[in-house]
Amino acid sequence: MCDHRAFLWRFVCCVVLAASISALPFADYAAAEATHHFLVGEISVEHYDSYVLGLSDPADIAHARDLIRLGPDAAGETIVVAKAAMGRDGINRNYVIPGAPLWSWHVAEFISFADTTAEILDAGPRNLGNYEDDPEYSCCKMMGFWNYTVVAEFPRGDYDDDTDIDHFDVAVWRTTYGSDSDLRADGNGDGIVDTADYLMWRKNYGSRITIPPHLLPPTTGASIIVPEPASPALVLMTVSLCITWWRTRS
Repeated sequence: MCDHRAFLWRFVCCVVLAASISALPFADYAAAEATHHFLVGEISVEHYDSYVLGLSDPADIAHARDLIRLGPDAAGETIVVAKAAMGRDGINRNYVIPGAPLWSWHVAEFISFADTTAEILDAGPRNLGNYEDDPEYSCCKMMGFWNYTVVAEFPRGDYDDDTDIDHFDVAVWRTTYGSDSDLRADGNGDGIVDTADYLMWRKNYGSRITIPPHLLPPTTGASIIVPEPASPALVLMTVSLCITWWRTRS
């Protein structure tokens, strides 16, 4: 009987917790939502490659969104000027081809958007891997690819890097909660996996990145945005996660 009472008490606590989370205003976490990830792809498609760019300055984020919304001709300053560092970061992938393979490099520092750059900076994502074994580029390399610009924005909460946000992502969040080293589920880029990252996942649940169809190889279908599930479904999911967590601790 005591066991049943304990289970019922835990279940009630889960319901209360889920309802409380559902009522939390997301605006309270706006300050923590620092890093937005964007996909940079070709303006004139030749190689079917792309890379991931993280931005935190509001003005840079606004311009990146203008590039997506208005197009490169209208928005201007299409070129991303940044420093690349060798080594996989688990985020930088070529999302326009099947399997979204990881690049062997990542963006280490965003510098600016520009209309032009020096010719020496013009190459492409596929070229940076060629410098892995070159001591001159062992730390970083300047990049300013002429034929590439921001083409899509990632909805934050895709913690398993499969371009959509679903229950598999919250499983990653749960296993890495509290970590400041395994940051796969650090959706807001503040250096720790915490409740704010769960709320980000919850807010964007059901969405996926939309890649412009013309960037995809002919045999690849375009991604679409799917509707966000109703709040009651999310509450039930939270209750289920809580019960599972308590049972593993018993």
